[in-house]
Amino acid sequence: MPEKKIYTAFISSAFESLREERDEVIRCLLDLRVLPIGQEHFTVTDFPAIQGFIDESDYFILLLGGRYGTIDRETGLSWTEREYRYAVEKNKPVLALICEDLTRLRGEAPDTWTEDQRRQVEFCNELRHFARTVTQEFTIHTIVTHFLSGVPENRCPGWVRVVQMEEAERLAWEEKNRAFDIGGTWYHVHLNDKIRDYIRIGTVEVRQDFAPQTYGQLRLDGENFGVEEVNPDGSLVEDWEQHSRFYGDYKLEPGGKIFGIFFVKRNFDTGHFGGQQVSEGEKRGIHDFMVRPGDKPTEKITGEFHDEAPSQKHGRIYLFRSREERDAYVLKKRGDVLEGI
Repeated sequence: MPEKKIYTAFISSAFESLREERDEVIRCLLDLRVLPIGQEHFTVTDFPAIQGFIDESDYFILLLGGRYGTIDRETGLSWTEREYRYAVEKNKPVLALICEDLTRLRGEAPDTWTEDQRRQVEFCNELRHFARTVTQEFTIHTIVTHFLSGVPENRCPGWVRVVQMEEAERLAWEEKNRAFDIGGTWYHVHLNDKIRDYIRIGTVEVRQDFAPQTYGQLRLDGENFGVEEVNPDGSLVEDWEQHSRFYGDYKLEPGGKIFGIFFVKRNFDTGHFGGQQVSEGEKRGIHDFMVRPGDKPTEKITGEFHDEAPSQKHGRIYLFRSREERDAYVLKKRGDVLEGI
């Protein structure tokens, strides 16, 4: 969804003489969902503050009446001319509205002008490129609307609501870290190269809150089975006589390493498990995984497991998103063993 931006316009004028015109500009801006900023928000003795308002504005609208206005002692310019020159320096889109008082003044004999009026006419003559004359046909609303629609969008950064910025940042973070979005169901296999007939398969549920502050906190709940037989279609049949459950809290580090201590519980009283006599109960082990970031969401996770006594083992563990991929991998790696089942 495109961002809904809020735009702002700085209004500059000799404040006392153009109240009605200013009000009309403000009404027009609000109708067009543009926020007006003007002398209502600051004092004329604080030009650095005015510069800040202009910097943060997307448009600069200058109203020109019959008065040049209050002179700034520092520059010898009126405050409106000083604001205008700063806006041009900052490459702001500028509109100068020649209002009725100035139109009437320009029609009078120059020798009747006061010094203030002469300077206002001279200032207006410099603004031909930006100036538009207000008439009964071309009203303030018409001119301002046309001006705003004609400014290229890339010249106006605008403002985006904070909630939208937060949403954009969240989506950018998710895109960057999507390889670490590993919550859900995985189909695993444990293999041991030193004991080739040691094959354990099962499922693992990974619980993860995929958010910047919490995505690294994982909970794994899994089931382990031996392999009883292989179906004609290549799928593996779970051996419930060699069934156990494991669970644990794990930590996913920013680089993709996953480490956790798991606990195993068996559902039988006595018997052989992994070639050794074991009893019902609980033991611990270690999982050490690595998630490798890529262009696509994670489809496979590899790691190591270390079981404690009484059946100490060490081997590799592989997690797949689909049962079919897991079973095909096991058949490829241990096909010779599985043929003898």
